[in-house]
Amino acid sequence: MGEHSTLTSCPDDNVIVALLEGELQEHETRTIQAHLDSCESCSELFQELMAVIESQPGPMMSDDGASAGKIGRASWRERVSRHV
Repeated sequence: MGEHSTLTSCPDDNVIVALLEGELQEHETRTIQAHLDSCESCSELFQELMAVIESQPGPMMSDDGASAGKIGRASWRERVSRHV
């Protein structure tokens, strides 16, 4: 994604997971957040995934909303799939 990129379609679910895990570059984060602001479907998915994270015991997220550490994708997806 370029510095001033805008999405012409919804991002892959893996990109939303990467956003939640803090794995995106700053410009990618801004682009995805702008998309979430304008796309109800992706915004709802993001909110559902955040609710799953917040409902899990353990330090999956820090107080500022950033990932508290790398979460294995298989483990993370397993936790999410039980709730979505």
